Amino acid sequence: MNINILNQFSSKVNSLSLKSLLNTEIFNDKTLKEEKIKELQLEIESKPEVEMFWLDVEIQQIKKTVDLIDVKHFNDFRCALLPELFQAEVSKLVAKNYKNDFNSYFNQVSLYFENVSLFDLFLLNNDNEVIKQFAYDVFDSKVQATKKLNFGAHRAYRQLLRYRKKRIAHIQALLLLVGKGGKKYCSDSLLKLYKINIRKQIKFIESYQVMNEDGELFDLKNCVKTYEHDLAEKINLSKTMEKLASDKGMVWSFITLTILPQYHPNPLNGNSSYDGTPIDESAKDVNRRFNNVRAILSKQAIETMYCKVSEVHQDGCFHFHILMYHYANDLLDIQKAFLKHFPNIDLKNGGFRTQDKSLKDSASGASYIFKYITKAVTFYNPNLDLDKLDKAEYNTLLNSAMRSFASIRGIQFGGISSCMTKFRFLARNIKRFNLPEQLVQILQDNNIYEFIKNGYCDLVQSIYESVENQEKEISKRFVGVKFSAVEMIKAFYKLVRNCIDDKPKAKPIKKISFKLRKVLVNHNYSSESQKQRQNQNQMLLE
Repeated sequence: MNINILNQFSSKVNSLSLKSLLNTEIFNDKTLKEEKIKELQLEIESKPEVEMFWLDVEIQQIKKTVDLIDVKHFNDFRCALLPELFQAEVSKLVAKNYKNDFNSYFNQVSLYFENVSLFDLFLLNNDNEVIKQFAYDVFDSKVQATKKLNFGAHRAYRQLLRYRKKRIAHIQALLLLVGKGGKKYCSDSLLKLYKINIRKQIKFIESYQVMNEDGELFDLKNCVKTYEHDLAEKINLSKTMEKLASDKGMVWSFITLTILPQYHPNPLNGNSSYDGTPIDESAKDVNRRFNNVRAILSKQAIETMYCKVSEVHQDGCFHFHILMYHYANDLLDIQKAFLKHFPNIDLKNGGFRTQDKSLKDSASGASYIFKYITKAVTFYNPNLDLDKLDKAEYNTLLNSAMRSFASIRGIQFGGISSCMTKFRFLARNIKRFNLPEQLVQILQDNNIYEFIKNGYCDLVQSIYESVENQEKEISKRFVGVKFSAVEMIKAFYKLVRNCIDDKPKAKPIKKISFKLRKVLVNHNYSSESQKQRQNQNQMLLE
């Protein structure tokens, strides 16, 4: 079965919007309710893109959803068409901004009923187990069966969970819960869900270990990247780019990319022309146009290095900050390429700032991007109380929540990113291989700049292997590097649940010829102790 049918189904069934149910009599009259369900069934069946095996399952879910809606509990029957997740927050918003006049509020949020479907309502009003059962029913599989035997069903389930998160991010915008008159950055309901997800993640990490081929166990919590690790690495990369650019005589430009006006759900100035585009799609539009800019610069052989960071607007949509290093004589061509795809860049008011080397106290490029990096790294920190955050930590949490639900990448480096995979691999395998003394020292010092400057990035070649999944799809994965004609293959680990009494039994994922050492698998660590590495991270932060 082609898994892509899930995406086709989700997009097509969304045309069955809640707008078709904006009639209180449908819910109060059993005959009208049954007629409406038949009408929806005919509408689904008229769509040839949706394969027939979806129909019975979808109609059952529509029927259950409509039957469960009880308009008697609401002052306005349209409240029954809101996801349960947002009903309390919407009530507070209407009381605060509309004096409990739900009619005025629903007139303002008409895009919600046009863009949200019964299928969306089903996903948001049910827990993961119900959604999993739905996915497995579609594939005629048993939930209790292994993932390997039911690869398609499990993959569909995971896709539905990702789709639901994106719908939550979109629906909070459609309901005007964020932006003017609402919360900043994200709704309380979404933030509450994100905190739950973080706590589940921490619990999972603390409940598992990793096992190497010799049966040695390491706590998973000591192998994952924390906020401090991620921040230190990103700052290190930013400073490395700055040094490399200085060596080449480059200048920096700081560019802000914003979405089109019609993609802003609820701007603070009140001038809304929102067309209902989902939050994730408007961000993807910026990324597509930025990739077009990169293609132009590549075609013109213009050398650049950049760091791109996503940040959330106060109305929940995204904008991007780019620190780009380039040669001064390429500036006009670079501006021309950006303006071609981003005509709304404000050149006069800071939308495109370029370093003036004639100024003695000219700020560094790394200093411009620093504050945005701090809000864009991973938020995993098991020692942090999510309910007692300072202002900076809270803003970082809000940004992280929106990126998570909209599936938007926080930070992207261009020009040196390929070197990081090689550097990380060598750093964590420093004693497994016979490496030159100079390279060993560079890795121990976590000195990415010297790694690139001394040519090791070019001398070390990445090794990839083709992998075929259960759907016969081919992909490539990194398995090691080649250096001085020697192939160095990575170690694979098995994830096992913590077991106090008995040693867990698990086979290694892949046998290798090298004996593994007792080190963390976190790529931020070399052969040094955790304490030494943490001290270096702290120096980077300072």
